[in-house]
Amino acid sequence: MLEIFTVDARTLDLTRTDMVCSERREKLARLKNEASKRLSLAAELALIKAVLHFYPSAPLPLRCKRGKHGKPYLCDYPELHINFSHSGNYAVCAAADREVGIDIQQMRRADFRIAERYFTGEECEYIGSSEARFFELWSKKESRVKATGTGITIPLNSFSVLKNGGGFEFIELTPPESGYVMWVCLWNK
Repeated sequence: MLEIFTVDARTLDLTRTDMVCSERREKLARLKNEASKRLSLAAELALIKAVLHFYPSAPLPLRCKRGKHGKPYLCDYPELHINFSHSGNYAVCAAADREVGIDIQQMRRADFRIAERYFTGEECEYIGSSEARFFELWSKKESRVKATGTGITIPLNSFSVLKNGGGFEFIELTPPESGYVMWVCLWNK
């Protein structure tokens, strides 16, 4: 089971934070940039949409904690694995019955020096000079480290995301609009 929930941050009213957790309200207060505030709020609202989809009577605000490397989990619904991401104008939340990581990237000019540093040789060959392939692999790498909960504590060039395997399944998602890429990684531990 995998469900994706998307929130367009451009439509949000930053004064409507009554349903979000106190940690998110504190984070919103610390953020200086209005666009960053909207994306942060959108991430929380995407999470709320996900939980209410599966548990319509779930009390709000949600009780959410973070693991050792920052991976979020739900205190009251540990069987529902969640992860979220935001970029550009959108926040997305993936909800699954197994470990999950999601990443959305607004495509822009790619810095191919990043590929040389963070991608395997085989991945660099695959990318060539394609910005679309660069962002595909970047999004897949982000989704994988988010699924495992390790974050970037392991070198990104120590594993390849060109193929499924090792318990990892990559799924390309349809982004909310053109100019974005979005991938999810499901992990069978």
